[in-house]
Amino acid sequence: MNRFRPIFFGLIIFNLFTLALLTGCGSTSPQPLTTAPKKAISEIRNEDRPVYERLIALPDTAIDTFYTHDALPIAYRKYIPMNPDSMRVVVAFIHGTAAQSKLYIPFAETLQQAGIGVALIDLRGHGLSGGERGDSRTSDALARDVRIFLDTLRRQFPERKIILGGHSLGAGVAQKYVEFFANRADRKKTYQEPDGFVFMSGGFLLEASGDSVAAMGMKQFDQESDRSFAKVDPWLSLAAIPLAFAGVHPKPVEIFMPQQDALIKAATDKNLFTLKYSLQFFLASFPLASRETYRKITAPVLFVIGTEDELFSVAGARFAFEKMGQQQKELIVSEGANHVSVVWKSAAAVAEWINRTFAAPQNLEF
Repeated sequence: MNRFRPIFFGLIIFNLFTLALLTGCGSTSPQPLTTAPKKAISEIRNEDRPVYERLIALPDTAIDTFYTHDALPIAYRKYIPMNPDSMRVVVAFIHGTAAQSKLYIPFAETLQQAGIGVALIDLRGHGLSGGERGDSRTSDALARDVRIFLDTLRRQFPERKIILGGHSLGAGVAQKYVEFFANRADRKKTYQEPDGFVFMSGGFLLEASGDSVAAMGMKQFDQESDRSFAKVDPWLSLAAIPLAFAGVHPKPVEIFMPQQDALIKAATDKNLFTLKYSLQFFLASFPLASRETYRKITAPVLFVIGTEDELFSVAGARFAFEKMGQQQKELIVSEGANHVSVVWKSAAAVAEWINRTFAAPQNLEF
């Protein structure tokens, strides 16, 4: 029974979160869970469409693979600067919900041009990695995958600093790794703290008071236009509890994408998006004790948020920044960036922070 206790706690937390999310984040006229929102909360802006068009057209080449703790193949993409001998830092970066590593190529290319190495992982069940789509076999699988990912990079680049970063859900996975390995004495022997962290549009703390979703920095969604990030099937959510005993993980969570957008359809057809998830996957993606996890972080930390983020506010990011006890920390606010475009719009500022914080190599040729 004890091994299922985290599942029950996670289901309760996640169901409360999704209930608030789908009912309009504290709106006075909540919509029922069974009412499917008509629109996704975000649309692809005209200025960002060339980025998506290029990524959709790119072939999947030069993919590296490692095998994780349960023999699952995990894919990742490496971007090494032109002068690798001068490279002092490698960033291990984790993608967000519904995404995969390919969508972060513009971010990696910007850092690469600044003399920084980047490794973009496909989480299990995403992109070119193995595993059931949108699911995690256990609540600790992603944390264990991240550890092996970092160990793989340390073997490949033994003299370089390794920074662990993530966007949206990926920031949560990075913190889950810290919680799982740094909080237990029997696991600390396998834990080596990364040399730095980047939490982009995610990994933010709950405030101690106030509405639980508003406290996360989430903005109120437009109730009249029926916009939402995802819908949750309440019956499948309830079924997940008894089915967990049998190792079966239904997928009650469906991420909303702009339905009439030809770019989204093309990306979906090419497996760039994963849209249906089990509750187990989200349980594996976020720490259960975020404040305690913050206290375990001693390396330099960078928070990143866009001013037009549809899920989180600048105020929420500032709250997380202030509560991070590590003194060597910084907050980047990317003007005009939304929850997705912040990935490439903030990349130059992220590269500047890394090179300034970890002593930039000199005389690079680009």
